[in-house]
Amino acid sequence: MVTVLSVGGSIVAPNNPDVEFLNRHMNENELHVYINKLSSYMESSGKTYKNHKATILKWYNEDKEKKKSTHKKRGNKHQIQGNLSKMSNDEIEFTIKKQNINSNINSIKNEIKEKQDGLNGLNNLLKSCTDGIARDILENNKKIILSEIKTLEEEISKENENLEFYRSKYKQ
Repeated sequence: MVTVLSVGGSIVAPNNPDVEFLNRHMNENELHVYINKLSSYMESSGKTYKNHKATILKWYNEDKEKKKSTHKKRGNKHQIQGNLSKMSNDEIEFTIKKQNINSNINSIKNEIKEKQDGLNGLNNLLKSCTDGIARDILENNKKIILSEIKTLEEEISKENENLEFYRSKYKQ
């Protein structure tokens, strides 16, 4: 379990529920890195965060996604290079466009999932919220997230249309 640490001047004890929660998502060394990153950033920028746990978890998940994305791109590059010598220029162009479109679609789907997770959290807060003004704010945030999800779904539709266009153009 994490030893006592300082985040933005506040002491974080090992039995703190936020630390226990974060320990279930990352190992102790990673948690130390993110706590130190948060503390250093807050001290150097003067910025404060309402929820340290949420900030650390957000940074951790973003970094994890970046690592996955980098690993996938490297693997796909080698796979395509191995097949290029057997393909015509049209096939190569279509394969690259198709891969880029599918990559965009997957990124959008991941973003939708993150927004849906946030929406689930808002719905849980709404269930327990009794303050009228707070409920209005949560409902407004919910509408914004739903609108963002709709926009992302439209982007997926456009990407699928692009894929169909290239499929017909290259007769694949």
